[in-house]
Amino acid sequence: MSTSGLDFSMIFRNVILAMRENKIPVLPFTHLLCDEFQDTDNIQYAWLQEHASRGVKITAVGDDDQSIYGFRHSQGYAVMKKFQDEFKAVGHVLSTCFRCRPEILDAAQKVVEFNEDRVLKHMASHADLGGEVHIYGFESKNSEAEKVIELLYEHEGEEFAILARNNSQLDLVEGILKAKDIEYNRKIKSGFWELPQVDSFLKILYSIAAPYDVRYINEKKMARV
Repeated sequence: MSTSGLDFSMIFRNVILAMRENKIPVLPFTHLLCDEFQDTDNIQYAWLQEHASRGVKITAVGDDDQSIYGFRHSQGYAVMKKFQDEFKAVGHVLSTCFRCRPEILDAAQKVVEFNEDRVLKHMASHADLGGEVHIYGFESKNSEAEKVIELLYEHEGEEFAILARNNSQLDLVEGILKAKDIEYNRKIKSGFWELPQVDSFLKILYSIAAPYDVRYINEKKMARV
C-alpha cells in the first residue's frame, strides 16, 4: 500500500479498510487498554472495533468531563456511551480524587455539572478539609494581574503558584513582579519552534526560498537535522 502524498488521516483510513479486508492483521494481543478514551475520534474507534470484532478484550478508561479535543473531532461523552451500548461494557466510576482538597473539588463539580451530556458521578476527595476557593471578576488583564500582586502582599511570606491559560498572561504578571522587585521563579519550557532542530530546518528552508539572502548561511551553531 503506497502512502505517497497521503496525510495521516488518509493513512489511518486506509489501515482500517485493509483490516476489514484482512490485508493488515490486528495487533496480536488478547487484551487492549485504551486510556484517555474521551479523546477518541471516529477513526480511532473504528480501529478498536476491528480488534473487538476479532475477540480482543478492550478496557476503556476515561473522563468525559476532561474532553477538550473536540476541535479534532474527539467524541467525549458520546463515544463512552457508544462503547457501552455496542459492546455491552460494564461501567465503573472511579469516584475518589487524589489531586485536590474537598473545597476545590466541590467548586469544580458545581461548574462541570452545567454540562448536560455527561456521565453522572459524585466525586469525593481523599484529602482532608483545608482548601479555599475565591472567585473574582475583572474588566481587563491588567486589573487581573494587579489583583495577583495585591494577594501576594496580603499573604507576604507564603509561597504561591500562579497558573495561567497561556504564557502571555504570565508575561504580564512577570512584568509587574519585576517592576515591584518581587522575587519569583518561573519555569519556561521551550516551545516547538524554539527547538534547535526546528530552528535550523526553518533557516534552511528560508535560504532555499530566498537564495540571495545569506543571513543564515554562515551560522556556526546549526543543529544536525
